[in-house]
Amino acid sequence: MSGPGRNGTPVEAYNHGMKHVWLGWSLLALAIVGCGGKGGEGAGVGQVAGNVTDVNGNPVRGALVTAGDAQGFTNPSGVYILDGVRTGDVPVRAEVTQDGVSFSGETVALVFENERTKSVNIPVVRTSQQATIRGVVTNRSGNRMKGVKIFAINAGLASVVAISDSEGEYRLPRLQAGLDYYAQASAPGFVSDDISFNLAAGETRTLNFVLSEAGDPRLPAPTMRSAMAWTTPTTRSADGVVFESVKNLLKPERTQLRRGGVGREIPGTFIEIDLYWNFVDSLNLLGYGVYRANASFGPFEAVDFLRDPLAEFYADFSDELRIGNPYYYRLTSINSQYPDGVNGESSPSSVVSARVLGELTLRTPLDPLTFRWNRAAHATQYQVLVFSSYPAIGVTPFWASARTNNDSLAYTGPSLEFGKIYYYLVVGYANDDTGITLSDLSDFFYGG
Repeated sequence: MSGPGRNGTPVEAYNHGMKHVWLGWSLLALAIVGCGGKGGEGAGVGQVAGNVTDVNGNPVRGALVTAGDAQGFTNPSGVYILDGVRTGDVPVRAEVTQDGVSFSGETVALVFENERTKSVNIPVVRTSQQATIRGVVTNRSGNRMKGVKIFAINAGLASVVAISDSEGEYRLPRLQAGLDYYAQASAPGFVSDDISFNLAAGETRTLNFVLSEAGDPRLPAPTMRSAMAWTTPTTRSADGVVFESVKNLLKPERTQLRRGGVGREIPGTFIEIDLYWNFVDSLNLLGYGVYRANASFGPFEAVDFLRDPLAEFYADFSDELRIGNPYYYRLTSINSQYPDGVNGESSPSSVVSARVLGELTLRTPLDPLTFRWNRAAHATQYQVLVFSSYPAIGVTPFWASARTNNDSLAYTGPSLEFGKIYYYLVVGYANDDTGITLSDLSDFFYGG
């Protein structure tokens, strides 16, 4: 055997450390076929992590997240991490009450022993505006199919997942009424079936899926759009919602993501590298292979299998990411015959890259109002954002400066209101805009 598939793939030409790559993908193959290894029921426990958002993509703080016997709450950035989650396919639910109004949502996570399942994102919906789809999944012979994944997505929400049971039945509740959804039933070895729908509040609609046996088509490689590395401070005065708000302000595409992730912490910073690509429109698509390298020519190593055929986004929070380093990524399309088919994995996509910038720290402003900061490693331009109110979700800057190459900048914005507190932070950019670092949030009092 060589490469991720039993018959080898074009990826082989781009990898020099093939033994390491194949070992990584042999474990990922178990996730695809859903049998054996650490993915089996009762094999132990692992972790589940992700984000909870509202229907507008905003993070939800203080939501209770439950997966079996494991429970936890989301932090100010909407992030949760659950320990001690049993292995296998586990329902994950989130619920929160805000201003007397209850919201909830749910999805399914595949959990491996002693590993963290990331990107288990849950959009929560107002209880009074929820709807449900349910039904049966069969093959062309009419036989009911167990273990089929049903993905449902709206353009502004993360995809949610249900899995058919031993009777081939599935149920996907807590969907937002009044939105246009697209759903796909997907299983290894079969061509997916899909359907679009829009539900009324309180409605339960029966939608059945019929899967055909798959061939072994050669899928196109994903078309990569960009990569972006983010560095945000860990020791900070602002809560995480501020930094999510600013990220969405600087990269509006983040609010339309179909899939997100959860960060990991290293001393002094949060590091996140976001990948964007164009949706591969094929009912033979099972998901995407994610490869990363430390140089543009490789070797590229398999870092994840994204078992979501509707995804257009992936967030890398690997423990191997370090400040100052550039990282290079390729994606492949995985078809329903992987790992057995000759064409199970597509050729690699083009390469996108991003550099992780250093931490950006502030210095005390001077009078007349001049903002100052310490230069961040590998940042070449800086911008000051001033807010007239605390910059939670949806708050836009009162003033956004032009970029400067200096480490200070005099305020030249609109007139300030006497006796008012303003908030500000500084943004550092890489010279190719593939890396951004954010300072902590600070404030100043304008006394005339």
